[in-house]
Amino acid sequence: MVKMNNETRQKNLPIKQSLNIYYIFSIIIAILVAGTSFLGIFYSSIVFPTAELRQGFMVTDVINLILIIPLLILTMCLTLYEKMIGLLFWPGVIMMITYHYTAYVFGTPISWISLLYFTILVISVYVLIGLFVSIDGEQVRNNLSGLVFEKLSGWILVIFGFFIFLRFYGVFANSFFNQKIISVFESSTAIADFFLCPTWIICGILLMKKKTFGYIGAPCLFFNLLMLFIGLLVYFIITPIITNASFKTIDFIIISIMTIIFNIPFMLFIRGILKRKLNIQTKNNE
Repeated sequence: MVKMNNETRQKNLPIKQSLNIYYIFSIIIAILVAGTSFLGIFYSSIVFPTAELRQGFMVTDVINLILIIPLLILTMCLTLYEKMIGLLFWPGVIMMITYHYTAYVFGTPISWISLLYFTILVISVYVLIGLFVSIDGEQVRNNLSGLVFEKLSGWILVIFGFFIFLRFYGVFANSFFNQKIISVFESSTAIADFFLCPTWIICGILLMKKKTFGYIGAPCLFFNLLMLFIGLLVYFIITPIITNASFKTIDFIIISIMTIIFNIPFMLFIRGILKRKLNIQTKNNE
């Protein structure tokens, strides 16, 4: 029965192989993220020995619990129910976890919990690569081509990729020329940005050229971007509540505007995905 269900699911989703192993590892990721986040919140003085680390990473732990884990479960369930939108956005949640735990690995002092952070990062990279390899990009391109405004969406990805690179350069350039010490949280986040920015630029170029990987990576990155902005807004709201920091009104307004602007291509992708029926289903009916 399990084998039959797997074969059926492969016929109704643009995938080249079973996703069972990635479901298992994604569940493991969710459990580990929940565990480390609870530890970071309720034992923050032990996990994060300085006030600076607590202010940055404890809020991220809250975001992991209220946003990231529910979205991971949701996209997995949608994929399980043969929804293409879940399949394409599932890697986006994994990418967000990879982003967060890159910052944890580089930003927190080495301790027993560092092993858990590193484990989450390694498993997330494995699942992310595995999902990309498993998705049949040619079928995705055939279903989305002409429906997702490739030029506009591609340019937005490229521009945002350069924006991330400039942010990384600006953080360390400002420290070097002004002899200013960078906070550990800010430097670790900048490092995570640096690893991510080439993906945005490359994927944007491939989408503009209507290459296969552009259609797989773009919805993942746009979903990742939306989560990043929503996470930042939640960060601005929660930080004054659980720390002594003041509410950053200007930053909140700027991020809110950027969320609205960058949400446009994301909605275009959702529109394209929901509008076009999978060619596989048509072939099965025939």
